[in-house]
Amino acid sequence: FAAAVVLVLLIACANVANLTLTRGAARQREIAVRTALGAGRGRIVRQLVTESLILSALGGVLGAVITVYGVRLLRLGFPNDVPYYIPIGINVPTLVFAAIVSVFSGLAFGIIPAFRTTDGSLALALREGGRGGSDGPSRGRLRNGIVVGELALSVTLMIGAGLLVKSYRALASTTLGFEEKGILS
Repeated sequence: FAAAVVLVLLIACANVANLTLTRGAARQREIAVRTALGAGRGRIVRQLVTESLILSALGGVLGAVITVYGVRLLRLGFPNDVPYYIPIGINVPTLVFAAIVSVFSGLAFGIIPAFRTTDGSLALALREGGRGGSDGPSRGRLRNGIVVGELALSVTLMIGAGLLVKSYRALASTTLGFEEKGILS
């Protein structure tokens, strides 16, 4: 299950990176004007990475809030006599790990689009008149590569889910060698 969680996280991060690249292409004229006014590439990259980190932090906070209410909802679904060895609650170290992963993924998947957005020609971006949609072939290849990576991860996840369902069905139809109905474990 941890591999499935990692695959879903990578798919989501690749999707956000692709959206960030697209947004960066639309903001090319703004970035060119800032550069023309004297902002250095490092300063602009820091701004774009900060925006990405804020986006990932907001996603992490939203995920934590959904987790709190989801656990409350899950508790309502279980009877009161659930055994003591099945804890239903929020684990603080897990939330800390999720926060660290959220910040790290925001940094890792925000820095590449930030560098790609700021590597263009200043004169070309200013001449385009704010159209923002025309990218060079290298940016198109990067976006296409991200989409192909998302598709590959999604197919891998679907195959794993299908194999898990097949294994569960085979396990459910296995004879245990005794009558399991009416037995309390």
